[in-house]
Amino acid sequence: MGAISTDKKPEFRKDPLTGRWVIIAPGRSQRPQDYDTAVRRVRSGPCPFCEGNESETTPEVLARRHPNSEPNGPGWRVRVVSNKYPAVCSGMPAADSTFAASCFPGLGIHDVIVDTPRHVASLTDMAISEVTELLDVFRERLAQLSNEPYLEYALIFKNVGPTAGASLEHSHSQLLAIPMVPPLFGSELEAARRWSEREGQCYYCQLLSQEQAGGDRIVLRHSGFTAFCPFVSRFAYEIWIFPDTHAERFEAMTPGSLSSLAETIQSVLKAIETRLGKPGYNVLLHTAPFRKKTPYFHWRIEILPSVSRAAGFEWGTGIHINPVFPEEAAQTLRGS
Repeated sequence: MGAISTDKKPEFRKDPLTGRWVIIAPGRSQRPQDYDTAVRRVRSGPCPFCEGNESETTPEVLARRHPNSEPNGPGWRVRVVSNKYPAVCSGMPAADSTFAASCFPGLGIHDVIVDTPRHVASLTDMAISEVTELLDVFRERLAQLSNEPYLEYALIFKNVGPTAGASLEHSHSQLLAIPMVPPLFGSELEAARRWSEREGQCYYCQLLSQEQAGGDRIVLRHSGFTAFCPFVSRFAYEIWIFPDTHAERFEAMTPGSLSSLAETIQSVLKAIETRLGKPGYNVLLHTAPFRKKTPYFHWRIEILPSVSRAAGFEWGTGIHINPVFPEEAAQTLRGS
């Protein structure tokens, strides 16, 4: 997948699966310690996600609660509610609805998952047991929605900090489920299928083996999970987390694996916050489409720190300019 650069000159790099190109242009970057990405937001008024303010949200659709606590009141540990400002509208489609046309009703599910009743801004402020339970709620909610026949795909994501698009400080996640597979993800799936047929193995498993063997871009290996900065990183300090064992669906995770994943995620986020000055970041959970057989796909988590931004060239060409070589990014995040 490529060796570490020594001359520090710009490089074009191509993703062998998707054909996507990036430019690694280190001359455009500052040193990691020079980034000033931490943005503090002043709270104004009560937080709708804090325990005791449940009336400020829509009714919960799923919650993990302490015994004898009442729905939509205090006593919860993780809470899932419908987004007050949804991108899609819930509701069953009409019997004659078709999702093959170029325009159809904006149906779907848009959840907000409140990670904790405590007013904290990051998963690094939570206990491992709390993060593990949050991941289990992700798993349970995905499994629930997979039974909705009109839904085909869901993305779970976190926007942390104003620079990453967060509107509230209190740690929370979102789930958006829609009646179609997004073209970008669909193209990746098709490319993975062709790769599997041609090479006789999963592309992602092959990628993971090569990254583990090389080691230059590895950030962390822990209890069945590997975090690394991909060779074709679009963004500075971009990190992917894969399970070492092939699995296409996050919903199939076991409780023991969830705990190890929680430890891995928290360790990676602590490295980002420590080494990069608490930047904003986005977290994306990519899992297989509902009910579709995709043995050639391997679920993953992407973490995208907001230390560099897409601008005119990126929007005009689709080619991202990354100011930090991923090999150097991984070295920084390892603290070595």
